[in-house]
Parts: sequence; C-alpha cells; structure tokens
Amino acid sequence: MGIIYLPSNSTASHRLHFDGQALDMYDLALNMSWNDSNDYQFCHPFHSYLQFFTIFYTPIIVAIGLIGNLLSFFVLLTTHLKLRSSSYYLAALAISDFGFLVTVLITYCTYNEIFELFDRKEFCKLYVYLSSVCAFLSVWLTVAFTTERFIAVRYPLRRQYICTVSRAKMIVVGIICFGLLSQVHLLWMVTAIKDEDRNICEMDPAVNWYIANVINFLDTVFTFVIPMTLILIMNTLIAKVIFKSRRLAFTDDDRFRFQYASSQALNELQSSDSTRNSDQESTASKRYIRYEEYSIRCNRQHRASNNQAQHNINKMLLIISSVFIALNFPSYVIRIVAYFGFTMIDRIPPEYLHCAQLVSQMLYYTNFSINFILYALCGRSFRLCLKKMFRDLFRRIV
Repeated sequence: MGIIYLPSNSTASHRLHFDGQALDMYDLALNMSWNDSNDYQFCHPFHSYLQFFTIFYTPIIVAIGLIGNLLSFFVLLTTHLKLRSSSYYLAALAISDFGFLVTVLITYCTYNEIFELFDRKEFCKLYVYLSSVCAFLSVWLTVAFTTERFIAVRYPLRRQYICTVSRAKMIVVGIICFGLLSQVHLLWMVTAIKDEDRNICEMDPAVNWYIANVINFLDTVFTFVIPMTLILIMNTLIAKVIFKSRRLAFTDDDRFRFQYASSQALNELQSSDSTRNSDQESTASKRYIRYEEYSIRCNRQHRASNNQAQHNINKMLLIISSVFIALNFPSYVIRIVAYFGFTMIDRIPPEYLHCAQLVSQMLYYTNFSINFILYALCGRSFRLCLKKMFRDLFRRIV
C-alpha cells in the first residue's frame, strides 16, 4: 500500500526518510492497512500495535469531534452564551476543527480504499490548502481567546470596554483572512503525482528545494514557536492571577463574616440599652432600614455571582489552552527534531522516531476533537445551555 504525503500544518517539503521512502512529518494519515504492517517494521514490535490501534482510534476520534464541534458551534451561537465575546472565538475554533477532521476522514477513507479523491490535481491542491488553513486557524484562535482572557484577568476594569462582542467578531474575521492568505503558497507547491497504482499529494518537483525549506521554517515559527510561547506566558500569568484571586476571595469572606458577627453583637447591645425608646421608632424608618439591608445584600450577591461566572470562564479557557499545548507539543517537537536533526543534514532518522510520530499524531488529532468534552466538563453554563437546546428541540419535534 502506497504512502500519501499530505501535510496538515506544515508544507509538503517537510520529510522524513524511512527505508528509502519519503514520509511527511505531518501526514494526515499513515499507512493504516493492517495487512501491510509487515512492510513497515520501523520499531518492531510496537509499530504493529500502534498501527492497529490507529485503525480504530482515528474513526472514533473523528466521529466524536465532528459531532462535538457541531454541537459546540450551535450552543455557543444560538443560546445566551452568544452574549460573551469568548464564544465567538470558540465557535470559530469549532468550525476550523470540524474542517480539519473532515480532511482526516477523507484521508482515512482513501487509505482504506473506500473512495479515491486524489486523482485530480486541483482537488489535491485544495485539500492540502484547506487542511493547512484549518490547522493554522486552530492555533491562532487559541492565541486570540487566551489573549482576551489575559486582558480580562489582568485588567478587569477595562474588560467591558476591550473584550466586546463586536471586537471579537472583527478579530475572528481578521484571523480567518490572514490564515487563508498565509497558506496560499501550498496551491502552487503541491501537486498530484502517480505512484504505482495510487495518486499521491506531494511537493511539486519543479519547486525550488531552498524556497521550500525557507517556507517550512517560517511555517514552524508562526505555527509553533510564536503561538506556543505566547500561550505559555499568558497561561502562567492567568493561573497566577486566578490563584491569587481565589485566596483573596477566601480572605474577603472571612472578613465579611467577622464584620457581620460584630455588627450583630453591636445591634443586640444597642437594642438591649434602648428598649425604652424602641416603641418610638416609626414603621417607615424600620422599612427603610430593611430596604437598605436588602439592597446591600442583593448587590453583594450580584457581585459575587459575576465574579464566580468570570472565574468559571477563566478556568475553562485556561484548561482548554493548556490541553491544546499538551496535545500539540509532542508533534511539534518531533517535527523540529526531524527537520533540524535529520532532514537538513540529509540523514536517515532512527526507527523509534516513526513510532513517536504515530503517538504524537494521535494526540494531535485528539486536539481537534476534545474541546466539546472540555466545555461539558468544565463549563456549567455550557452544560445548562446544551440541555436547554436539546429540550427546546425536543419540544419543537414533539
């Protein structure tokens, strides 16, 4: 079974060489044929097990991701969550993840000979281009909502003026336009080439190898080095502020309980000393005092609920961006090691690197499918809106 060279978020020039075969570091799928596993004993016996696991893991994670991303999109933009600016970043992220998983599904079906779509050069170019755009958007949309959350946490008084829905929409449109333009080079770098009985998407032989290496280096910088560094720095600062705010919240609660107990004791003392004058108080003044106490209590509860809501949002987005780093980091590390350690100096990588690529690839695919699960586990508002959406849909049907 032939190997198809399909980059996901790298250019088609980024390759490993195993047993004389060129293998792109970010193939959307590897050789998934269990019958051909004996031809690819790169790290026997683990490679066979990993390949077998990939055959079943890939369609499962793709199915979960496609359904989950669609549900996330509708929940974020059709419920009251659309009033939050962060929902537009997450909705755009759901669509980009959905698009990338569609490309993974197409590759899986092609490798398993369910259908063949790479017989046309135009489709091959469009396919690689769209997969790269979706991967680019996934990275920078994560940077965008992490940046917004950093501003909201670091400068809470400016949050309502900076983190607005209209600004979020403009930023999302800007990122999409930049992503579409930044991957245009793939339309002329990639072409369909006949390889034995199968068409493959590969770098056009007419493309200068030096230019391809430069583009690949820039792609690595803009899709790994810069965004990962920004996310790590902002996540660290956000976690620090959240931890400090939680500690201050406990301190404020203790101070409030102490003040409340002191005021209660003082009121009891004053009431015992002024028993004779209590009958002279008017009913209007008592009602006014009760009204003032009720207003103070309502304002305090309202501030507490707003702070709790913001804390929940901060925690959920912090977890999402942290999981994003954890699932993407292995793939990019292998990509850098393979590129600078072997491809640049024209050396054959060791066999264990191919097994590491298989594992990192499965983690990389998981990143595009797991967000819905994270929303449901970490976002109470998301769970409530999801239930309400299904309840309303059920009422319309029944």
